[in-house]
Amino acid sequence: MLAIEVEFLTGRYVATAFNDRTVAEWPPHPARLYCALVATWALDEMSPIERQALEWLAAQPPPVLYASEAFARTPVPVFVPVNDIQTVTEPQRTRHALAQAELAVADTSLGPREATKAQRAVESATRRLATDTARQIAAPADPSGEDLKRGAQVLPESRLRQLRHFPSVTPIEPRFTCQWPDAPPAELRTALAELCARLVRLGHSSSFIRARLVESPTGESLTPDDDGTEVLRVPRPGLLQELEASYASHQEVEPRVLPCAHQRYRRGSTRVESADTTSVFGTDWIVFQRTGGERLPMTATEGVARAFRGGLLKHAETPVARVLSGHEDNGNAAEVPHLAMVPLPFTGSEYADGQLLGVAVIFPRDTGDADRQVVLRAIGAWEETARASQSEGAEDEAPELVLTLGAAGVFRIRRIPFGTPPKVSLRPQTWSHPSRRWASATPIALDKNPGDLQHSDPDKRRQAFAEAEDCIRLACERIGLPAPVEVQVLRSAVLPGSEKPIRFPRFPRDVRRPQRVLVHVRMCFADPVKGPVMLGAGRYLGMGLMRPMRDADWEAK
Repeated sequence: MLAIEVEFLTGRYVATAFNDRTVAEWPPHPARLYCALVATWALDEMSPIERQALEWLAAQPPPVLYASEAFARTPVPVFVPVNDIQTVTEPQRTRHALAQAELAVADTSLGPREATKAQRAVESATRRLATDTARQIAAPADPSGEDLKRGAQVLPESRLRQLRHFPSVTPIEPRFTCQWPDAPPAELRTALAELCARLVRLGHSSSFIRARLVESPTGESLTPDDDGTEVLRVPRPGLLQELEASYASHQEVEPRVLPCAHQRYRRGSTRVESADTTSVFGTDWIVFQRTGGERLPMTATEGVARAFRGGLLKHAETPVARVLSGHEDNGNAAEVPHLAMVPLPFTGSEYADGQLLGVAVIFPRDTGDADRQVVLRAIGAWEETARASQSEGAEDEAPELVLTLGAAGVFRIRRIPFGTPPKVSLRPQTWSHPSRRWASATPIALDKNPGDLQHSDPDKRRQAFAEAEDCIRLACERIGLPAPVEVQVLRSAVLPGSEKPIRFPRFPRDVRRPQRVLVHVRMCFADPVKGPVMLGAGRYLGMGLMRPMRDADWEAK
């Protein structure tokens, strides 16, 4: 076993999430720690034994992480002067040639003659770089107007300002640990210990740290699991060579992307049981997070879903495909699963308030590439229209989409790029990981009227509840799941943050269509099933959204 503990000496960790510059990264990703070790190695004499240790570490499976909860600071956007204003053109070609020559010298497989030749190439490239640099930085004898303009940009009052965020977190325990299952040979372990001793920061330059090898990690664990709810960047075999090649290309002056692998993690040491049974809905969601507008309760679920659906249909190619419209060419309702637009509420936590945090586009599990492209083109067309009308925002950032909800105001959302969304309720795995026990976050609109659930006659009321339970069993079978072995139909909320069915508006809103009975449900299957689980007549509009429950939470109800 090998465990590297990192202690944050200031009590804070400052690092930006790789997919959102306004959000802090926590826990630190193993790939970030690995790259920090590589940078520390490259600053010195690039010891061959330390290189072997780094190559060994990159070849290991994703580590288990130990980290406490952390409190995120709300980042305040600031505009800072650009520091790297250049008045001369750097000799990039010569610098690149020198980097290539230095890489050749580092090749330990070279023979004596080849090594001598490589060393001479380094010396020659070094002289050329010095000559080219001197030529570039020499003051022009007769400066042009462009020379003077570029020179003035160095002055503080003339510098450009760039939008920056400095997100950070304060962990309860100011440390985290990466633990790999296998132990390296003694000499490689010693080399890694020496690298850790020289490591001084992680993430932003203000995140001062102390790193060391430890024997017994402490804290809450995060374990690699393909059904996990968090996606972290981890090392992969050959990563050291990739980093060297990347550095030779960008030379710290061009934009670069950290090469890495992505691994899902789950919290806790107990693995959720695997599930062979899945619903007809998939987990490759496209998620849009609320960025502004009204703070809407979950009772606005149908309205938000219909507004989102209307935006997609408006920008879709005609004729509108069945996967998007939910209708056949003759206008009848589609008999096969189609796209669901599901507003995601904040539920399940003791602090949950039921507000809608965003909207998920959920494909049927067996959606083909052609149908998927139809939906992606509709989203792309909508975003291009929105971008053309918005003057603010980064070029590489998805634009805000505005959902107009009439008297309820507007609901602004933005597509979250690939990776882990910052909020747990916006993660597909939160709603789909395998479980035997499930509870409704939003009420289920029953497919048929079971009778009066509030009838004064106990027998008729009991019969109505039995009919409702049968509706739930049939609804499960309709989305590809077995009938649950236990069903509890309730008129009260089940999850923290949820609302009672009576507080939801009429469903559907169209008074020309029959009104559906809304109920909350808790149900248990004989074996774990994998979601997402959405039941009832409103399942394509966010109604009947179920959440997996832990056994302890189930027993507490």
